[in-house]
Amino acid sequence: MIPFDLLEYEEPEPLDRAIGVQPKWNAWVEIHNLIAAAASIRDYGPADALRICREYGLDFVTSFGAERVGLYRTFLDYCLDRGDLAERDRRVLAHLADTLRLTNADLQPVHERAFGRTVSNVLSDDCVSLEERLLLYKLQHTLGLDPRMADGTYEAVARERLLTTVAHAVCDGMLSPEERKEIEALRAEVGIEIPPTVEKLLAEAARNWAIQHGPLPTVSVGILLLPAEYGHFQTAGQWQRLNYARLRVALSAQRISLTKGDTDRLVVPRQAVSGKLYNGLIIVSNKRLIMKPERLEPVAYYVQSLGEIERYRNGLRVGLPEDRSLFLDAGRASRALHSVLFRLLNP
Repeated sequence: MIPFDLLEYEEPEPLDRAIGVQPKWNAWVEIHNLIAAAASIRDYGPADALRICREYGLDFVTSFGAERVGLYRTFLDYCLDRGDLAERDRRVLAHLADTLRLTNADLQPVHERAFGRTVSNVLSDDCVSLEERLLLYKLQHTLGLDPRMADGTYEAVARERLLTTVAHAVCDGMLSPEERKEIEALRAEVGIEIPPTVEKLLAEAARNWAIQHGPLPTVSVGILLLPAEYGHFQTAGQWQRLNYARLRVALSAQRISLTKGDTDRLVVPRQAVSGKLYNGLIIVSNKRLIMKPERLEPVAYYVQSLGEIERYRNGLRVGLPEDRSLFLDAGRASRALHSVLFRLLNP
């Protein structure tokens, strides 16, 4: 029923064995193994814990605190990893807490940690679905995380509300001025400051929106440019030669054809790239795509000479003269890099 391994009993010292005294640790082993081997909550309960305590002359209220909380926390994590906290799971958790003599004070930090862990998992892909938001709402109430309980709890839930709104706004990788105003209004309402890491995410999304919908920005790129040439975009990244024929074989030519214009759902496999992997700056100007490797001279291609630009989940393919291809990986900036190149090629 519960995903725990059985513990081994501790051997008593010779003198203790002679007089029939067992190590106190075995009291914990006994209740732990009883719970781990149970087929249902009918197979163990508070009465078993009291019996074991009497046999070993101790009290679970003051003994094995870390172990008791750890057992409960492990099962709670197990429930949440399955994506929900069903009614059956809630009954087991309540019965487990009663059996292990866990108080509300013991459980509150465990519940707050579990809620924070769930929020982090939900926001890990920068997109929150309706089902995920409902799960967060249910967890707030199931785990007793009422924002009226204390300032700390309120702050955690308020931050979750703000970050959920942020994740929803930047789900497509872009942030419009209207969405930014909505986030700022909510921030003022709940009284929570936006963390610096989230501000960076918002700035990237706002830049992506501007690149898609406004004039291409003019930026300083830190290298010598040609006459009448000016920078549009610069980011750190890496690049390598790409064998497009090998890529089509690896992903299946039919699959590529079916996803024409929608390759951002596909991943370029390792076997499709070859040659030296370069790290450095990737620069786009109004005239050229420039790669500046670390401690090496830049390599540039005129925009007019470039072929197809395809964005994949892990980077983008740039068609070069003579049917060659280059694979660029700019991390989170790959979307913006693709947008700038696409607009230059399709004015």
